Amino acid sequence: RQRLASRAASGSADREAERALALAEQAKDLGGLVATLDAAGALREELAALPGPVLRPEQPGSPPLQLALPSAAADASRGFILPLNGRIVTGFGDIGTSGARSRGLTLAPRGGAQAVAPAAGRVAFAGPYRGYGNIVIVEHPGGWTTLITGLAELDTAVGAQLVAGSPLGLAAPTDPRVTIELRRGGEPLNPLEAMRAN
Repeated sequence: RQRLASRAASGSADREAERALALAEQAKDLGGLVATLDAAGALREELAALPGPVLRPEQPGSPPLQLALPSAAADASRGFILPLNGRIVTGFGDIGTSGARSRGLTLAPRGGAQAVAPAAGRVAFAGPYRGYGNIVIVEHPGGWTTLITGLAELDTAVGAQLVAGSPLGLAAPTDPRVTIELRRGGEPLNPLEAMRAN
């Protein structure tokens, strides 16, 4: 039974990873990928918030029983931590060489630094993406999303349920640059402000 359950879970994870890769192929840019995954995460939260099954009452004529399900609407900004430490190369809102404003922080950590989950959540995407190196997108309860780009190696997979501090991957061994973006409802927010709110 355990082997069958393991095979079923593995097959489900493989299908979810293939779906995430297909979405990445369809997305025109990183913002489009995050928006698509945000929409899927919002739908998942709506479905999870639906009332549970109505149980048959013990006695005919008595009111039906309802299962109490825990609420998943926790605020992910509480307990938010930076995925890794490093010198800030580009701050939130800084104007880059292309003239575009930065939607996150770019850090220069030590070579091979371990990146961790900034808060509890679920891995919506993990893999290489169009010139950004390996990226990880983590969906948090309450409509929050964290995007981490520029990882050399990944230590997680699509569908993984994370607690704050779970390993995500490693920065490059030489001249690493890792970007962290925090969004709520698709709007970029300063990760440092989320840390100060704790």
